[in-house]
Amino acid sequence: MKDTYELLRDGIRKILSSLDKKKKSRINLCLKTYSKNDPKPKINWNNKKERQELLSLLVSDVKEVRSCQN
Repeated sequence: MKDTYELLRDGIRKILSSLDKKKKSRINLCLKTYSKNDPKPKINWNNKKERQELLSLLVSDVKEVRSCQN
């Protein structure tokens, strides 16, 4: 079963794969972070603050890639 973090990362990957090069070039995030075989982020999963920071980053990245879809 995938957790929220994995689902968000999968969604970002899916959107990125549907964008053309011109649209991808407008995105500021590091595309390597969302490559197909990227490892799970190395954070202390027992630390609530680190999990919240990662979640905030993922949500920000989702908003950014969604804005490039149109």
